[in-house]
Amino acid sequence: MKPDENTVKDFFEEKGLRVERFDDTEMTQKTPDFKVYLDDRLVFYCEVKSIFEDGVEGAREDPTYNKIQNKVHEAVKQFNSINLDKEYLNVLALVNHEFGTDEVDLISILTGNFYSESGEKYPLFKKYSEGRIKDGKKIIDLYLWFERVDKQYVRFLYKDLENETIKKLKEILEGKAKN
Repeated sequence: MKPDENTVKDFFEEKGLRVERFDDTEMTQKTPDFKVYLDDRLVFYCEVKSIFEDGVEGAREDPTYNKIQNKVHEAVKQFNSINLDKEYLNVLALVNHEFGTDEVDLISILTGNFYSESGEKYPLFKKYSEGRIKDGKKIIDLYLWFERVDKQYVRFLYKDLENETIKKLKEILEGKAKN
């Protein structure tokens, strides 16, 4: 298992979830990395994607947005290979190793907006949000952003907090579950 997959697996297990890999009989095509269970009930599939610096510097367009868009696009194909009918939730865990990239970049790609420090938004990223992830991004129920550059922390981006399963998942992952 890759280090970033271990990071995500450990995070889920610390929250009381059981994480399993797909076995060889289920892997007729590329699948997400994990099946995640609450007690004995499958709750969601999880795909882990890592974001690394490309080592290229100079005057060129920032590749960050393309990288994030590509990670979302790849994950959607993997979720669709096993969960096309959306029987279970889909969770994309992004583990960032790139200085200067953060969860705001993910939000910009998903919404198509640039958010200024004053709170204003500008539609600067529509070519990404309305491009090849336009429909696919909607099948992901939760985006987890793991920051690994300075210190590790996790940010949560939920698609639909009215959904009861997602509400319960939020309680579990954010440590607010009622006993």
